[in-house]
Amino acid sequence: MAMQSEVSIREAKVEDVPKLVVVMKELADGEDLSAYIETYEARLREQAFGPTPRIKVLLAELDGEIVGLVSCTVRSSNGGELEFIKIDELVVREDARGRGIGQALMQRLNEVVPHRGRL
Repeated sequence: MAMQSEVSIREAKVEDVPKLVVVMKELADGEDLSAYIETYEARLREQAFGPTPRIKVLLAELDGEIVGLVSCTVRSSNGGELEFIKIDELVVREDARGRGIGQALMQRLNEVVPHRGRL
């Protein structure tokens, strides 16, 4: 992977789910996260792209490959105003670290998710 390219950040689409699962599996390699990874795809499809989305997922791409992602749960109060955002995952592939990708993901999340205050 050429590391001189510019990283792009965008909202994930349902067709990205299989690639996001691959990234999560790579990051879980050697960790005891097999049960989490086994259910990750179904949860992601339901919670981010189902009839009532509860999470937002942004991904970072470099040369057309997904190299990182951030997901958050958006919680609303009874009045409909956003109460808080809970970061569920912030991951960057090892070979893409040190390029500010995690910071770029968080900055973009701050721009696209409505909330009170700053992240």
